[in-house]
Amino acid sequence: MNKSSMFWQLTHTYIKRFSKYYFAIALSTFFIFVFCALISSYLSDNVYKEKIFQKYSIAYYIPEGADDNYNQLAVSMLKELGGMKETANLIPVSSAEEGYYMLDNNEVLYLIIVPDDFLRGIMYGYNYPLEIIVKEHDSIASYIANELFLSYANYLKIAQAAAYSGYDTAVSDNISDSDLEALQNNIDITFLDRCLNKDSHISKIVATNEGAFSLLEHYYSVAVILTVVFMSFILIPCIQNVSPGVYTLLNTCKINRFHIIFANSIAATPAFFISYLLSNLVLAFMPANDTFNFNYAGLLSIIPVLFIISFCISSVAIFCKNQTIASLVIFGVIIIGLYIGGGFIPDILLPEIIRKLSDLTPFKLLIRFFEYSLFEV
Repeated sequence: MNKSSMFWQLTHTYIKRFSKYYFAIALSTFFIFVFCALISSYLSDNVYKEKIFQKYSIAYYIPEGADDNYNQLAVSMLKELGGMKETANLIPVSSAEEGYYMLDNNEVLYLIIVPDDFLRGIMYGYNYPLEIIVKEHDSIASYIANELFLSYANYLKIAQAAAYSGYDTAVSDNISDSDLEALQNNIDITFLDRCLNKDSHISKIVATNEGAFSLLEHYYSVAVILTVVFMSFILIPCIQNVSPGVYTLLNTCKINRFHIIFANSIAATPAFFISYLLSNLVLAFMPANDTFNFNYAGLLSIIPVLFIISFCISSVAIFCKNQTIASLVIFGVIIIGLYIGGGFIPDILLPEIIRKLSDLTPFKLLIRFFEYSLFEV
């Protein structure tokens, strides 16, 4: 028998062997995908909500003085900040004693006492410190408020440095006193606007979507990938269960390991396709997915991807000594790979070094292939 005939006979033999596992694959797919899809739905609905925490209250006391206009302008801008509106209620008090009373009665989380000439002092380099009183230090709300204060302090520092640079440049250019005063007023207003009203000057990246797809669609696609790859645990014993005598016979026909891997890849692809198809059917009946439309074009476009997955799994199975090692390698690679590719945590929330590494691996592309094959854009 020539080499070509032996190869196709080998492939046909593997297809017949794998076909005995089709029912087990279909049954396993149903349970594994339902489990993964329910977790995906839970993560999408509960972990990445836009508003997870209840708003907390902050009392602030600003003494009356010459800077009332500046103070009111700053407070109004601060209240309009997106991050502040979503996390805190700013409550003015008429005296420090009233603020302490509200703090003692758990009506507010923080009390901020603003010193005289605070804003004007910032603009002219005096930097009077704020007095911030907090009742409890170990709650999550206190942590969030502290992070919020530090964030705005950094913006304040940057804007303040810019304002001083403008003043120094104006003085060095010998600008007249009247022009310098007008310039200072313009810088002060711009200073407040860019520092406190920063939401109007920056672009916001939302973590609850993955490009053209919603977070729920993204997680459903990852659930399908996991389900399909986990079917390899059923097929690995079949791939490895080849006697030494068969290998000797194949070698006499010049069939090497690459040919065996290629034959296994062709034979295993229909098994993975059954898992993918059944996942599609289950997905159509998943709750919170009533807008899902069966993507018939995706059934064809996903076949080359499934073949590549089949080839990688067959290679691992052939080169590993036993089923346990092969299963651990496949499991570790797919879990780590999906994490790097943004499968478990949205890409924008990954550490910067992981995001850079993600562009060098095929896993992000793998997720995108499944997303486009499952969901119409």
